[in-house]
Amino acid sequence: MAMMILVVGVTATTLLITENQVRASYERHFRETFKFQTQTFLEQRETRLAPIQEGVAEAGAARPRLIAAMENAGQPGAEQKDVDDLYQNGLDQLLEFVGVNRNEKTVPPGGFFFFLNTKGEVLYPSSKVRLPFVFPGLGALSRQIEAVGLAVGRDGLRQVGYLAPRVGEEAGRLCEMVFTPVVDQVSRQKLGVLAVGFPLPSTGPAAQESKSTLLSGIWLDGQLYSASIPDSASRQLAQAIGGGPANGNQAPEEFRAPVFGVPHQVYCQTLNTGKAFPVARQVCLYSLADAEAEMRRFRQKILISGSIALLAAFGLSFLISRGMTVPLQELVNGSTQIEHGNYAVKVPVRRNDEIGHLAQSFNDMAQRIQASYVAQEQRLEERTRELAERKRTEAALRVSETSLREAQRIARLGNWRWNIKTDELLYSDEVCSIFGLSRERFGATYSALLDRVHPEDRETVVQGIRQTLEAKGPFALEHRVLRGDGELRIVHERAELICDETGKAIQLVGTIQDITEQKRIEAEALRAQRMDSIGALAGGMAHDLNNALSPILMGIQLIRRQAKDPETRQMLSVMEANTNRGADMVRQVLTFARGRENERELLDVGRLLREMENIVRQTLPKSITVAAMAPRDLWPVLGNATQLHQVLLNLCINARDAMPDGGELTLAADNVELKAEDAKEIADAVSGSYVMLLVSDTGTGIPPEVLPRLFEPFFTTKGVGKGTGLGLSTIARIVRNHGGFISVKSAPGEGACFEIYVPRAEAASEPSRPPSTALAGTVSGNGELILFVDDDRSVREMVGPPLLENGYRLLTAANGAEALVLLSQSGADVRLVLTDVAMPVMDGREFLAALRTRRPDLPVIFMSGSLEISKGPLPAGVGALLNKPFRLEELLAVIGQALKR
Repeated sequence: MAMMILVVGVTATTLLITENQVRASYERHFRETFKFQTQTFLEQRETRLAPIQEGVAEAGAARPRLIAAMENAGQPGAEQKDVDDLYQNGLDQLLEFVGVNRNEKTVPPGGFFFFLNTKGEVLYPSSKVRLPFVFPGLGALSRQIEAVGLAVGRDGLRQVGYLAPRVGEEAGRLCEMVFTPVVDQVSRQKLGVLAVGFPLPSTGPAAQESKSTLLSGIWLDGQLYSASIPDSASRQLAQAIGGGPANGNQAPEEFRAPVFGVPHQVYCQTLNTGKAFPVARQVCLYSLADAEAEMRRFRQKILISGSIALLAAFGLSFLISRGMTVPLQELVNGSTQIEHGNYAVKVPVRRNDEIGHLAQSFNDMAQRIQASYVAQEQRLEERTRELAERKRTEAALRVSETSLREAQRIARLGNWRWNIKTDELLYSDEVCSIFGLSRERFGATYSALLDRVHPEDRETVVQGIRQTLEAKGPFALEHRVLRGDGELRIVHERAELICDETGKAIQLVGTIQDITEQKRIEAEALRAQRMDSIGALAGGMAHDLNNALSPILMGIQLIRRQAKDPETRQMLSVMEANTNRGADMVRQVLTFARGRENERELLDVGRLLREMENIVRQTLPKSITVAAMAPRDLWPVLGNATQLHQVLLNLCINARDAMPDGGELTLAADNVELKAEDAKEIADAVSGSYVMLLVSDTGTGIPPEVLPRLFEPFFTTKGVGKGTGLGLSTIARIVRNHGGFISVKSAPGEGACFEIYVPRAEAASEPSRPPSTALAGTVSGNGELILFVDDDRSVREMVGPPLLENGYRLLTAANGAEALVLLSQSGADVRLVLTDVAMPVMDGREFLAALRTRRPDLPVIFMSGSLEISKGPLPAGVGALLNKPFRLEELLAVIGQALKR
C-alpha cells in the first residue's frame, strides 16, 4: 500500500510540477512581453510629446501670432474674421513646431488645438464657429476639454492625458492631449490654457477579425480602444475587463478572460496622466491556447506512466511483510513529527523484539529532545529580551551622543576632563575643532592645552587653575588661544573641581567655548555707540559753529562794500575764504559722524574723494603729502556715503601708521571695465563695469604671510592698545554689502595699494533732492515787511542792516513764540517769514505749524546750521532753505524769488 501511495504521490507531484513549470514559463514570457509592450508605448509617447511640449513652450514664449490669437479669442467684441485669421496663423505656427504638415483647407488627424480661458471654457473654436477649413470632431471634445482645462487653469500646471470623443468622425479613437497654461511674457498676465492633441493611431477601429497572440489597447472611461481587437469581440472583452481595471484607481492587475472562445491572459497598468484627466490604462491580452495544449499533452503522458507504475507497485506490495513495514512506517512518521517540531510524539511498542527495542529507544530519545527543547526555548527567550533591551539602550545612547555633538558644534562648545594626578586629559571632538588640530597633534594632557594658550595669557590661566585647586571653587576665565594654522581666537573656559571622600581634588571638569564672533559683535556695537555719541556731539557743535560763522561771513561782505583799500579788500577775501573753508569742514565732519548707515543714494565718487582729501590734509602729519586724482566723467555709484567715508578714512589711517617717518598718500578714482580674464586674478571678483577707488602709500608694506589673513576679524599686526583688528574686516564687509570687492598689492618696503571696486549705477536711479538755494541775481525791496526769527542775537544784528539797505522793512524775534506775537500785532503787513529751525521755546517747525493756521499763504524760508534738514525734502509750506553760513547775495536772491511767488 505504501508503495502504491508513493507511486501515486510521485505521479501527482510530477504532474503538478510539470504543469506549474509550463504555466510559469508562459506567464513569465507573457509578463516580460507585457512590460516590453508597455515600455515601448511609454517611449513612443515621450517621442510624440517631446516636440509637442517644446513647440507649445516656444510658441507661448516667442510667437506673437499665437499670443494675439489667444488674446483676441477671449475678447467678446472681437471681429470674427480677425479671430479666424489669427487662429489660422496660430495653427500654422503651432503645427510648424510640432512637425505636422497642413493641407490648404483641411487639418489632418495629425494634430489640433483649442484656446481656453483661465476658467477652462473653450474660447475658440467652439461648435458654433464656422471655420474656413474642415476641423473633424470639433464639438465632440469641447466638454471634455473644458473639464480638464478648468483644473489646469486653476493649478497653473501643465497636464498630459487622454480623451475620447463619444460622437462624430473621431468616435472610437483616443486623443492624446497636452494642456499648457499660457502667460504673456511682456505683461506677465495669465492668458488661459492651450490644449494641443492628436489621435492615437493604435486606438482606432479594427479593420478586420484578428486572432493573433498579442492584442493591446487603452482602457478609458469604461471603454477599450484598440486597433488590434475587432468590434465583434469588444462587448465580450468589455464584460471581462469591466470587473478588473474599470473599478477605481487600483494598482496594475492581471486576470483571465475568454476572447473568440479562447482563454486569454489580461494585463493592465495605469498610465501616468494629469490629475484632471480620466484614468487611462494600458491593456494587453495574450492567448493561452498554446499553453493549455502543451499542459494537456504533458498530463496525458504522466497519467499513463503513473498508471503503469501503480500496477507494478500493487503487485510488489504483496511480497513485502506487513510485520516489518508497519512498525518502520510508525518510526518514520514519528521522525517526521519531530522534524516538524512535535517533540511529544510517541510510537507504539508492539513486540519485545529488535523493532520493539528500537521503538522504545525512539520514545526515550523523543522525551530527552522535548526536555532539551523546552530549556533551550527558555534560554533563547531570556537572551532575546536582553538583546532587545541592549539595542534600545544603545540606540538611545547614540541619539543622545549625536544630539550632544550637534549642540556642541552649533554652540562652538567643547567639554574636557582633566585627571590631576596623571595629567591625563579627555576631551570632545569640538575641542579639537576650536583649536584647529587633530587628536594626534593636540595631545592628551592639560599641559598640551596650555601650550595652545596665547603666551601673554598663559600665566593668567595657570594662576586661575592654581586658585581653583586651592580654594576648591569654580573656574571661569576668558583668554586667547592659537589655532593650529596660527589664527588667534578668543575662548571662555568654565570648570568645576571634583574631590574624593577625603576632600582631595582628583579631577577638573570643564567646558571651553569659542566666543570670537561674539566679541567681534560686541566690539562693533561699542564702536557704533561711540560713533552715535560723536555724531550727537558733532551735530550740536555744527549748529553753534555755523551760527557763529554766519555773522562773520555777513560782516565781511558788509565791510567789503565800504572798504576801498586794495590790501583791506584782499584781507577780507582771505577771511571770507577761510570762513567758507571752516563751514565746509564742519559739514564734512557732521556728514561722516552722523551719516545714514542704512540708506543708499546715487553718489559722486569724485566729491567723496575730494572731501576725504580735505579731512586727511588737516589731520595727518605734515610729513605726509596727500594727492587726490579723479576724472570729471566718473560714473555714479549707488551706496552709503557714510560707509564709504569710513572705508576711505580707515585706509588712510592705516597708511599713516605705515609711514611713521613720512611719505606720500595717494587717493584716486577711475572708471574700469573688468573683463573675465582680469576678474580671475582678484578674489571674489566678477566681470562688469565698476568705479575703482585707490588708496596707495609709500610705507613699510605688508609681508606675504600676512596678506591672506588681512581681512580676518581681530587679526592685527599692531601692538597691544594700538589696534582691534576690526578695521579691515569692517572695510571688507562694507564693500561686500555694496556688491564690490577689494584687491591688495603690497611687498615689504614698497608700500601698499588698496583697490576698491564698486559697481556702476545708472543715473536714472538718482533720488530727488531738496530745492536748490543757488538762485541767480538779487532783487531790491520795495518796502516789503519781513519777519526775521533767530535765537542768535549776532545773526539778527548782522542780517538786519543789509535788508534795510536793500529796501525792506524788518521785524526781528528770538523764537517762534515772539514771532507769533509780532505777527498778530502787524496784521497783514508781513509779506515774508525768514526763520531759523533750531530755537528755544518754540522751534521753526512748531512755529511753521502755528503760522499756517493764521496765514496759510504767507511765504516761509527756513535757515539752518545743521545738515539734518537738508537730507530730505523740505516740510510742506517751506519755499526754500538757506544753509548757514550764507552769503548776502544768496539771502537777497532767495527773498526776491519767494516774494515773486
